[in-house]
Amino acid sequence: MKLCVLRSKIDAVPIFEYFDVFLYHIPVTEYKKCILKGIVYSNEKMVLRASFAYASDILKGRFTLCEEIISKDAYYSYWYAITVIKGRFELGEESISKDIGHSFGYAVDVIKERFILAEEMIKQSVYCQDYEHYFNIKL
Repeated sequence: MKLCVLRSKIDAVPIFEYFDVFLYHIPVTEYKKCILKGIVYSNEKMVLRASFAYASDILKGRFTLCEEIISKDAYYSYWYAITVIKGRFELGEESISKDIGHSFGYAVDVIKERFILAEEMIKQSVYCQDYEHYFNIKL
């Protein structure tokens, strides 16, 4: 499974040690060989978790190299938007829109406006009344 394409060997160097913590049951030498070839092959959830943690804990900002991976998960897309970007994460909105709780939180706490992509789902959820009240609308 292809997860993350790196532009060069230099891109990979700072994340080796950080990823090693999350990839403890994958032979590190094999993982590093894959990174140096330009492609990360691994357990997708581990790379996702490590990418998010690297962005929030080490870079303290966007990790554009792995945003495509992060965008495929509603939980990490929401938390990436709220804690790393501190604003809209358009690449992750499709994933976020498939999770009712994160969709409501994304609308209220992140973009602070209606989240049209998720409104049909929110309309049929326990969040509907709060969403309508918060945005002064009727779904």
